[in-house]
Amino acid sequence: MPLQILALHVKECNTAEYETLSDSEPELSNLPPDSPDLSPATEEKIEETSDLLKYSDQIMSCGYTGPINDQNKGNIKRAIAMHATARRTLMLQQLREGLQLYHLVDIMEKNKEVCRSLFVFEGGNDQVDSQYIVSHLDPKMSESGTLKHSKEMQILNNFQNFLMELEEG
Repeated sequence: MPLQILALHVKECNTAEYETLSDSEPELSNLPPDSPDLSPATEEKIEETSDLLKYSDQIMSCGYTGPINDQNKGNIKRAIAMHATARRTLMLQQLREGLQLYHLVDIMEKNKEVCRSLFVFEGGNDQVDSQYIVSHLDPKMSESGTLKHSKEMQILNNFQNFLMELEEG
């Protein structure tokens, strides 16, 4: 799960969330309202569907308990957005706790602008995918030809395969 959180965070983190993550006194419950907005695909799916009941399991898992019909599409969208906010807040808290284990939050607080590019994808045509992440790794490997080196290579290959599986869905 932590790698999934990191992959999601790197792909979707915006400036406001980075400020929350690197803030010395974070108010994780006060994320900006536009932060976890519904994706256009989700919004479109809700608006265009003629039978919301076929999505009832997903809707109810987001905490919506009212009638599932066309008259309540607005309430359903709000419930999904609130669910996304809660998930995003939890992910940011967990990521912050993990970074704090290595005192990286302290570094981020002191060097906000330098560290921003590590968490906020700004501009360019690069897509954050498994290839992008692996190409930016710089592991310190053991001497080539040793058993330890072959195990390290196997771990690196497994990590790349894992990222590719996440990408595929």
